[in-house]
Amino acid sequence: MKLFLRIIAGASLLLPLLWACKAEKPALPDIDLETPVLIGEFDGEHIILEWEPVLNALSFKIEGKDATAAEYHAVGAPTHSPFTVPETEVEFGHSYSFRIKAVTGEVESEWSNVVTVAVTRNLPLPVITCNPSFTSIEVEWEAVEGATSYKVEHKTTIGSEWTEDYTGNGEDVSFKVKIQGLESGISYDVRVAAIASGYSDTYCAPVTVATTAAPAAIITTADQLIAWLGSISEETTDVAVLDADIDMSGKTITSASGFGGTFDGQGHIIRNLTSSVPMFEKNSGALCNITFDPSCSFTTGSNIFGAFVAEDERGTYEAIKNKGPVTFTATGDVSGDLIIGGLIGKTVGATLTGCSNSGPVTINAAGHSHKASGLGGLVGSAESTTFDTCTNRGAITLNADYGDPRNTLNGWSNAGIAIGGIMGNGYDHGVDKYCTFKSCQNETAGVITLNHTRLDGLTPDGSTSNKGGFVCVGGILGKARGNAKSCKNFAPINVTATTSDRSLGNYRNYVVYVGGVAGCGRYAISLDSCRNDGDITVDYDGKFHGNRDRSAIGGICGWQDYAGDEAVKGEAELFAHYCNQRGKITVRAGAAAVGGIFGFSGEQVGNKVYDSCTIDYSGVQGHVGGLVGNVGDNPTYYPIKGCSCAATIVAEDTNQDDQYFSVGGFIGCWGRNSSNVENWKSLTHTGTDENGTPCSFTGSVSSTTVSRVGIAVGFIAATNSNQNLTFGHSAQKIKASGTFGKKDVEITSIDSENVETYAIGGNAGATVTVYIESAND
Repeated sequence: MKLFLRIIAGASLLLPLLWACKAEKPALPDIDLETPVLIGEFDGEHIILEWEPVLNALSFKIEGKDATAAEYHAVGAPTHSPFTVPETEVEFGHSYSFRIKAVTGEVESEWSNVVTVAVTRNLPLPVITCNPSFTSIEVEWEAVEGATSYKVEHKTTIGSEWTEDYTGNGEDVSFKVKIQGLESGISYDVRVAAIASGYSDTYCAPVTVATTAAPAAIITTADQLIAWLGSISEETTDVAVLDADIDMSGKTITSASGFGGTFDGQGHIIRNLTSSVPMFEKNSGALCNITFDPSCSFTTGSNIFGAFVAEDERGTYEAIKNKGPVTFTATGDVSGDLIIGGLIGKTVGATLTGCSNSGPVTINAAGHSHKASGLGGLVGSAESTTFDTCTNRGAITLNADYGDPRNTLNGWSNAGIAIGGIMGNGYDHGVDKYCTFKSCQNETAGVITLNHTRLDGLTPDGSTSNKGGFVCVGGILGKARGNAKSCKNFAPINVTATTSDRSLGNYRNYVVYVGGVAGCGRYAISLDSCRNDGDITVDYDGKFHGNRDRSAIGGICGWQDYAGDEAVKGEAELFAHYCNQRGKITVRAGAAAVGGIFGFSGEQVGNKVYDSCTIDYSGVQGHVGGLVGNVGDNPTYYPIKGCSCAATIVAEDTNQDDQYFSVGGFIGCWGRNSSNVENWKSLTHTGTDENGTPCSFTGSVSSTTVSRVGIAVGFIAATNSNQNLTFGHSAQKIKASGTFGKKDVEITSIDSENVETYAIGGNAGATVTVYIESAND
C-alpha cells in the first residue's frame, strides 16, 4: 500500500513534467530570404523575367502593372527563373513594370527592384539615298513593308536637335522629299523613320551629307541664263544652278561654246524656249535636273544637234529631260554627217542616268537624199557611252527620198544609217569603245519610222566586191557594239525602203537590219533579259542575198554577227539570253532573213517568243524562223538552248521556186555550204539550257508556196556528209505541238506520227540527227 501510493505520487509528480515538455516544442530556426534582383526584356514575342536563385526560397511572387497605372496585380508564382509573362498580360505598344519577392511558407523577402519593359516590334530599317545641292538635300527612300507612315528629319552634324521635314504615308511625295532652305557647304545628318501602330518608330542610321559650296552663278531669270551661257567656255569648271523656273518667252539664246563645270537645274523647268541652237555647243561637264517642257521647240540649224548639247566629250548627264520637238529640215540633198538626238547630238564617253526625251525627233528630208546618219530619241551617235534607266517617249522619224549608207560618219568606216529610240548610231569596231544600255525603255508613244521611198535614186550595186551599206533600226538602238540588259521596247517600228517603181533592185549597198531592241550588233552586242512588245513592219524593195549582207529583221535584234577575238567578256558578246518577244512581225521584202529573236545568227539561251507574236513574211527570197531566220557564217558560235516559240509563222515565196526560201519553227536556214567546215563536223546545235530545259515549239509554222518547211529547221545548207549535226538531246528531246503545213501539205496538228517526218524541211547533204517528240502524246 505504501508502495502503490508512492508510485502514484511519483506519477503525479511526472505528469506535469510530461505536459510541460509537450507544450514547449522547439521553434524552427529563423529564415532569412534575400531580395531577388530582377531583370527583364522583350524578345519580340514575349516578356521574359529573370533573377538569380535565392537560398531557402521555395517559390516567388511576381506582380506587374501597366507602366502608367498606379496599382500592381499578381502576374505569376513561379518556382524558378526565367518566367515568361502570359500573353494576356501584355499588349504591343505599351510598357510594363514588374517586381518580385522570394517566398518560403509565410516568410517573404522584400520586393525587388522594379524593371520596366517596353513591348515593341521593329519594322525593317528604311533604305535611303541623299542627293545634295547647294541649299537643299533630296531624300529618297524605299517603301518599308508594314509601315503606314514615315518621318523625315535632319540636323546639322554637330547639332543635337532634329528638325522634322515630313510626316506622311510616303506615297503623296513618291517617297522623295526635298529638304530646302539649308546653308551651302554644311554637313547635315538625315534620317527616315518607318511608323506603324504597335511598332516602335524605326529610324535608319543617320546619313551624313554635305550641301555643295555656294555656286558661282545662281540663275533665276531668262536674262541671267542668256548672260551666263554667253560668259562660259570649255575652260569653265564652276558650279551654276537654276534657282527658279525660267520663262524664255520672246528670248533667244546663243549656245555656250563649251562647258566643263556643273550645271544643276535643281528640278526647275525651262519654258517657251524656241531655238535653232543647242544650249551647249560642246560639253565635258555635268548637267543634271533640268527640264525643257513641251512649250519649247528646237529647229536644228546644224547637222549635229541635240536640245541640250551638240557634241559631248565625256560629260555626265543625270535627270535631264526634253519634252519639246527637235526637227531637222533639209532644203536640199544633205552631203555631210547627219547626227540628231533629242538631248545630245553625239557623245564620246558620256554617262546618262535617268534621262528622258518626250518630244518628237525628226529628220525631214522629203524630196532629198542624205548620207550616213544617226538619229536617236536621246543621242544621235555615240561611242564608249553608258545609258542607265533612260527613257524615250517621243516619235522618232526619218523621211527622205533615200539615204546612202556607205559613207563614213564621225570618221567611222562602215557606219551606215542608224535609228533608235534611245540611241541611233554607235561605233562598233573598237574593243574598248562599246556602249552599255541598262534598264532603258522606249515607250508606246516612241514610234520609230523610216521612210525611204525612192531607192532607185541610189544606184543598185549587187557586186560581191563592193562594200555593203547598212541601214539599222531598233527600238532601243539602231547599231552599236556593247551590251543591253533589261531593256524594253513597247513602240511600233515601221520601215519603208522602196523604189518608186517597186523594181526590186539588187542593193548590196543598202540592206536593212531591224530589231525590236537593236537593229544591228554586227561586231557583237549582248542582249540580256530584254523585251519587245512593239509591232515591227518592214516593206523593203531590195533582193541582195549575199552570205553576209542579206537584210535581217528580228523581234529582238536584226543582225548579230560573230566578233571573234574582239569579243569583250560580259560587255560585247554575241548572244540573246532570256529575252521575250511579244510583238507582231510583218515583212514584205525582196530578200531577207526574219526571226522571232534574231533575223541573222546569234547565240540563244532561254528566249521566249509568245503566242501574241505572228511572223508574216512575203518575198522573192527569204529564210524565216520562229527564233532565227538564218544561222550563217560559222554556226559553231550560235547554239540555241532552252528556248521556246509559240508564234504563228506564215511565209510566202512570191517566186515559188524554193531556191532561196526556207521556213522553220526554230530556224529558217542553218549554215552555209563551205565556210569553216572543219569546225562543224560534230555539233549539237539546239539543246537544253543549264537547268536541263529543252527547246519547245507550240505555235504554227506553214507556207502554201514553200516546200522547205520544218517544225524545227527549214533547211540545212551544209553539203558535207561528214558534218554530223544534232538538234535536241537524247535525254531531253525537243517538245513540239501546234500545227504544221507546207506546199502540197495541208495544215495539220503535230503528233507522234508526223513530228519526226516534218522536223527538218530540207537537207543539202550533212548527216543530221534530230531528237524531237510530240508534246501531245
